[in-house]
Amino acid sequence: MDRAMTESEIVREVAEQARDRVVRAAIRELKCLPAELSGDDSGLDNVWEEICVQMQGQQSVEWAAYEITAEQIVSNRLPKLARHERAAMWLQTSNGESWSLDDYDARDRDAVADEADVIDHVMEALLGTACDFTGRRVREYVEKTCQTE
Repeated sequence: MDRAMTESEIVREVAEQARDRVVRAAIRELKCLPAELSGDDSGLDNVWEEICVQMQGQQSVEWAAYEITAEQIVSNRLPKLARHERAAMWLQTSNGESWSLDDYDARDRDAVADEADVIDHVMEALLGTACDFTGRRVREYVEKTCQTE
């Protein structure tokens, strides 16, 4: 029999599931965008692969464009989540954790689920996934650039 979960474990589980859904959806969308900034001879097919090689190697001067694109995709996904899922993700951020420790009556209710905090939270997970991604084209590109350095 499973042991009972605490409130914080429940919130963390809801937040992780929602975050992971947004990350998977963002990756699918990034895979639909053609690779254009890495050059025709890069061997990379899409923006997701370009982000992965940037995270696994050295970020290029175009990094801001990749980051803005990914953040916009994440931002567009957040309204599709239920309000409690966005709030649960926000509670996993440092601002959310601080807010939850405030006196209950003194809490600013408008602070809950600050979109910028939630975007940062999801982006951290997305970029962490990019660091660990091991697709063939990404692996070959990273190996090739490591040999030339």
